[in-house]
Amino acid sequence: MYPTMSYPVKSRELSGEIPSDIGEFSSLRFLNMSKNSLTGEIPKTVGKLTALNILDLSVNKLNRSIPVEIGGATSLKDLVLSQNSGQLPEAMAKLDLFSKP
Repeated sequence: MYPTMSYPVKSRELSGEIPSDIGEFSSLRFLNMSKNSLTGEIPKTVGKLTALNILDLSVNKLNRSIPVEIGGATSLKDLVLSQNSGQLPEAMAKLDLFSKP
């Protein structure tokens, strides 16, 4: 098990695909990988990030459908995917992102 952590990496330091082993960081609470050159898709393993509260992947080159498995990230409160392309799965309705205050 990994310690509780945050991982802000932004502003053009990263390129390529998001590695699928990102799901191994089960205590990750904040992940900001905005303003990079990430391509491909969000890995299905992001659904294993059950402690994740904030995921910011905005301003990248992600262009595939968002995986249904993202519904497994049940603590997710803020999901920022602007300035990418892709489709939202129905499983996202399970997230608290869409609940009324």
